Amino acid sequence: MPTGGGTSRFAVYASFDDDPMDEGPGFTKRKLQGKCIFITGGSGFVGKAIVEKLLRSVPDVTIILLIRPKRGKSAQERLEEILNDKVFELVRNEKGVTVFSHVHAVEGNIEDVDMFGMQPSDYLEMCAKVQIVIHSAATLDFAVSLRNATSTNLIGTKNVLKFGQQCLKLLALVHVSSAYVNSNRDAAEERLYEVPADSNWLINLCNHSTDEELEGMLPEYVTIYKVSRFRD
Repeated sequence: MPTGGGTSRFAVYASFDDDPMDEGPGFTKRKLQGKCIFITGGSGFVGKAIVEKLLRSVPDVTIILLIRPKRGKSAQERLEEILNDKVFELVRNEKGVTVFSHVHAVEGNIEDVDMFGMQPSDYLEMCAKVQIVIHSAATLDFAVSLRNATSTNLIGTKNVLKFGQQCLKLLALVHVSSAYVNSNRDAAEERLYEVPADSNWLINLCNHSTDEELEGMLPEYVTIYKVSRFRD
């Protein structure tokens, strides 16, 4: 897997005609055509690249972005800012501004265990129509407290998985992770590495410890990002 700048170029320019499953030209593109795709982290660097690629390459796709209000701006206002980013210039020039009618914002937060903080009717409507979930939201700040990182990277992911389990038409759930999870290793292979504890233990630890206590428990070689990405 490419790292650094290579990752961003792959995310934006990878061809849907080059499918690793070798199901023929355009296999992935055909599988995604007309689908309803739910994306977290759509305002982030990789998230924007995913949205842009889907809009440019997949016909009739419907994209739902989970966006939390921020700095006094609503989810819809933040969506408009996202779509005005330079990364969307190519698709805007090729397809016109009407292509953005395929993108919809829903207000919510992955850290909220109660249906992302959404109204039950809105949450259930998404469960009824979403077919693909792409979870790209995460905190990438290596200096953030373990409590905050766990809330976003671990509890948030659990909430997205729960949502995926409730989607009646779910075809796939894709989790976007990071090479930095194994930053203390000289090389990271394509396999699952053993972790020192399961996710429930870490959540309970955060719930019953102060930030100072949590900081003192962490081995020096372990990054906050890695610990907060523990999986069962």
